[in-house]
Amino acid sequence: MAPLLSNSTLDPPYGAHPTIVTTALLPELSQNASCSLFVHYILPPLLFVDKYELEMRKEEYEVVGLRASKDLDDSVGVELVLRKGVRFNDIQVRLPIHVRYGQPVTSGTGTPYTIQSLEPPSLVLTCLDGITSCSNNDEAPNYLQSFLSTESYCLTKSSAPQPLEISIPLGNTTDLPVVEFGTSAVILACFTWIVLEAWRASSRLRKIEQKSKSD
Repeated sequence: MAPLLSNSTLDPPYGAHPTIVTTALLPELSQNASCSLFVHYILPPLLFVDKYELEMRKEEYEVVGLRASKDLDDSVGVELVLRKGVRFNDIQVRLPIHVRYGQPVTSGTGTPYTIQSLEPPSLVLTCLDGITSCSNNDEAPNYLQSFLSTESYCLTKSSAPQPLEISIPLGNTTDLPVVEFGTSAVILACFTWIVLEAWRASSRLRKIEQKSKSD
């Protein structure tokens, strides 16, 4: 049996809402084979997924695992496992991700952006009738193993034609006074508008009440 092949890209490789696009080329399977493709992601702390957004993609794939994951420096990221039913030998999985705000920098002390890299996902192909001719030198990640119903599977680490990196803009602490002033001005303007509209509504009600009494 041919090996399980895969590659992953970011679409687009910038902005606050990119998508991890993973394409898998599966080995030849019989028409009656009942197989599933599991895709295992580990996202760094600056990236996260919206579980409610993923629920709306249930026709594309199923979220079977989602948990917090700690890095070596105890930063909390996300570990995610998707399962997709296999119908074709060439399939694509699109995972929308979102970017958190990074730590602001002081003007002149650093770049106004940071580059966040991430590892391509791991893929596992399982079939109810087993896959006996696909040899694996590595074991599936521990979290992923808990969702596999068979010990016979094809495992691969998705490759990336280009490094999976996202350019994330950072705030500048020197802009803080301007931002605080602008925020305060907006809050004050909204409060003034609410008070004015409440006074106008009260005036209209008094006029209606006075008119009804005079009639």
